[in-house]
Amino acid sequence: MKTFPQPIILAGALALLSGCASDVLNVQGSAVVTTQIAGQTPTRMGFDFARVTALEAGSGFTGSCTRVADRWEVQIARESPGSAEFKRFTLSIPVPTTGLTRESPTANFVVGDSTFSATGTCVDSTTTVSDGLHVITRCTGMRATGDSRVADADVNVVLTHCALD
Repeated sequence: MKTFPQPIILAGALALLSGCASDVLNVQGSAVVTTQIAGQTPTRMGFDFARVTALEAGSGFTGSCTRVADRWEVQIARESPGSAEFKRFTLSIPVPTTGLTRESPTANFVVGDSTFSATGTCVDSTTTVSDGLHVITRCTGMRATGDSRVADADVNVVLTHCALD
């Protein structure tokens, strides 16, 4: 009986494990929030995913991308944000229906202790890609309770391995 050296077995096991890892949600692109108090210089902060980034524990970010009824639900969060940083965002994007006017998504952008919310003030042109979504959303004039700042946000990310069924 012929035996195979252990390195070949190890390489095969690693190949199988890397195939399983392909189900992890990945992101590439950016999400930027600009806050401003009237008469002052705007503050710009964001998430920059210049390379494809796995949204899993230990990567610095976590996230989800699912379909719930007739909406796509997207969330990306920084794992250990500073107290004044852009911490996370959530988008609830209506799935486009042929022949009907596209609804505006709802959004929440958390900066420090403030949650800037948008309902009806976002423009969206999100589309599906082979295994996920290309999210393009711009929200303007967002307010947060107890915060004098006004926020605008631009999200342009490609998410792969979304649960869209």
